[in-house]
Amino acid sequence: MKNIFNNLLAWPMKKSFIFGLFLILAGLTLGVADIAKAATVPSVIYTYKSSLEDITCNGSICVAVGNNVILRSTNKGVTWKVVLAKKLSTPNDGSNLKDVDCADNICVAVGSGALMVRSTDSGKTWKIINNFLVALNADSFTSDLSGVDCLNKNICYAVGRNFHHGGDITKFELAYGSVILKTTDGGLTWNVARRQKETASLAYNYSNLLPTSNPDMYEKLYTASEEPALVTMKKIACKNEMECYGIGAQRSILRTNDGWQTVTLQQFKIDNPVKVYTNGPDDPSSFGYAVEQNIVSVPQKVSRYNFTGIGFSGDGGVIVEDMGDGNHYIYKSMDNGITWQSINVPLAQSSRNGGGQLTCYKQACVIVAQNIPAKKIDILTSLNKGDTWTAKTYKKRASINGVACVDMKNCFAVGDTIPRGVIIKVR
Repeated sequence: MKNIFNNLLAWPMKKSFIFGLFLILAGLTLGVADIAKAATVPSVIYTYKSSLEDITCNGSICVAVGNNVILRSTNKGVTWKVVLAKKLSTPNDGSNLKDVDCADNICVAVGSGALMVRSTDSGKTWKIINNFLVALNADSFTSDLSGVDCLNKNICYAVGRNFHHGGDITKFELAYGSVILKTTDGGLTWNVARRQKETASLAYNYSNLLPTSNPDMYEKLYTASEEPALVTMKKIACKNEMECYGIGAQRSILRTNDGWQTVTLQQFKIDNPVKVYTNGPDDPSSFGYAVEQNIVSVPQKVSRYNFTGIGFSGDGGVIVEDMGDGNHYIYKSMDNGITWQSINVPLAQSSRNGGGQLTCYKQACVIVAQNIPAKKIDILTSLNKGDTWTAKTYKKRASINGVACVDMKNCFAVGDTIPRGVIIKVR
């Protein structure tokens, strides 16, 4: 009888032990990332004290960047660690990192104030790179780097714009130009791949665009000796060293098939009338081109109708998107950007969104955008290489600045809720 009584007392302890052993074995078998899948999706998985601007994933390593901060995850985005948190000293007093990309063990992040940092150990440690300034004119410097794309451990492209200061860095003149930088040694040194000369304003006199087979799109080819409209570029994405795309203001696409020796500007028509929204009196990022028939108008200060996301689908296609102010567009090209097919967007065209962000991993593509009036986030998902999309919402008020996928089932977005930055698991 005593043994039976003792066994009954011990049974709850045995159950706890057995349950604990089961959890350990489950963790070893499934891995931490699989256990995390049980969390609600979408959901905020990490917060930081300042805004987060972009995220990239390469294998199990993910890197997020923002205002004076770089975060890193080594377990597919499950947990995050701050690897850099300080004001970065640059020639133009930059601090806000806006874009980041990694290939192999090389990572490059760029931002405001001629800011560029580089890692050679998959984002664990970082160093400031300033020598790319040598490639620019002595009397000007890149005031804002907005995009970077690394193809492998050697080749990366970056895009930015110049402010002219006439040799006196304390005196800024309103003269603008844009530049595409290229490195062939993993970001250690940079050269100019293509540039747009500085001018006193953004009212460039471009020749009329030519009609295409798409009645809503016009284009112009710029040869190596002509000056392309690089000022429209805010992001750059490359399939390989030769084939690259730039996207930006007024639903413009810039593409090249020869490493930026020649450039084709493609301009989609804008629904009239064009409403004007400014990002500030001296912010050239809000400038764009309005097209009426095949005539390019003087640039207007507008923040709507911008292409904000670009990705490469698993079938070799190129996808661009605009989740703009009351107008939502997704276009896909299967012939290296020559023609574009309009894809149905499963969102009400009357809803106003902030700039959407796009990423693709094999067959899966994800677009995440802030729905401003509804104070929520729209999440669009395609599992067939961007051909059809489904939509769901996340009741969270946050601007979305970047998105990346680890694999087909795990994707993350970064942004801010003012003043805190957030990492959101969206898939």
